[in-house]
Amino acid sequence: MSSHCLQRCCKKENTVGVDSSGNHIENSEEKDGSDGSKVQPELRPLLARYWPLLVLSWCMELSLGAAISMPGPTLPYLALKVSEPIERLGFMFTGSSLTSCLAAWLTGLALARLTDSSRVKLIGLLLGNGLLVAALIATPSADSLAGLIAAQCTMGAGVAVISTVDNMLVIYLFGPILSRSLSHFLHFCVGLGGFLAPLLARPFLISMGDVDGGDVCGGSSSGICSSRNGTRFQVFDEMEIAPQPTDTDDGTTETISTGAKISNRRKWTIVTLFVLFYVLHAGQESGFWSYLYSFGVCSRLCLSPDQASLLSTIFFVGYLVSRGSGVLVSRLVQPSVLLIAQLTGCLFATSLLASWGDAQAAVAYTGAGLYGLCIAMVFPTGITWLAERLDVTGALSSTWSVGTYIGASTYPLATGYLIGADSVG
Repeated sequence: MSSHCLQRCCKKENTVGVDSSGNHIENSEEKDGSDGSKVQPELRPLLARYWPLLVLSWCMELSLGAAISMPGPTLPYLALKVSEPIERLGFMFTGSSLTSCLAAWLTGLALARLTDSSRVKLIGLLLGNGLLVAALIATPSADSLAGLIAAQCTMGAGVAVISTVDNMLVIYLFGPILSRSLSHFLHFCVGLGGFLAPLLARPFLISMGDVDGGDVCGGSSSGICSSRNGTRFQVFDEMEIAPQPTDTDDGTTETISTGAKISNRRKWTIVTLFVLFYVLHAGQESGFWSYLYSFGVCSRLCLSPDQASLLSTIFFVGYLVSRGSGVLVSRLVQPSVLLIAQLTGCLFATSLLASWGDAQAAVAYTGAGLYGLCIAMVFPTGITWLAERLDVTGALSSTWSVGTYIGASTYPLATGYLIGADSVG
């Protein structure tokens, strides 16, 4: 893919072609019909023009998914390498998430201001990917908790840049309606990367032998899994795009989908509640997949590395199936309906896991898969819900990232201490 082709795709011109009547086909911007209603642009000409950017975005999200899920199955081994209990490793997730929050906010500001160069978005994606690579190299080399935190902070910055730029780019290029299925496929790629990470790590984890819960999960697990011969080992040593402002001079904002005006006070109320929702949602999701492998090893289940890897794999199978189906379902079902259905399923799955998940392996496997199936579509659906109401291609492009990383900075830390507590063992 040549740089000339990518630059051409990033350049948002007024038209992408003409129809049979000689009329210009406009880009992702809606135009008014003869009766004053909004006319949606066609998807096919936009795909023909912007497919190189879509492919690049999907590849970036694939690497992002693998990067953020890799610490989960490797967490007990990292704890052994740096000689720290697993609950203290929660601080690396906190540091990563706080860095992500700051990086997402700065990226949103940059996207709102640096609109005079078609290379800005591409540079942002490449910068984010470079940070991910650096973090993945530094993490297994760290020999202290401070080193792990520094590596994960680097990863957090890369994740924030990629996530913010990619989501904004798809919505801006294709509009809030046409981008629904494309946004879901973007997050399907994240799920695919997350699914591949435990599979890639599994052969290495099995070769390292069983983990002694007393070594990494606090004293509560030492008596439960005492029959296992845990050993300490060395680990890992072997377009020119301008945002469309919707604020008006009379203190109101035009909604994207209907053109109706809402007060700026209501606009910022929506934004605040949206960020709070993502704090709660993403925090729970991050804590779940970060410690799922450790839960299998450290809880009453006392799973072997092979079985714990399977637990993570089942979660990501459900996650992947959900995000894949979301590409089609999102074209047929309103975002609000999808959100209600997914959150109801999450409530049922977590209730199942809380009741019997640490006592019966079959329930743990079922609950993990069901939870992955139910939670996967919430993140992209929330973005499309907001995009139908407000312009999220400028400074607001960081809203979901800010909420996500605030939640991810607190929930995993609390989850680690719960796993290490006596009540869990």
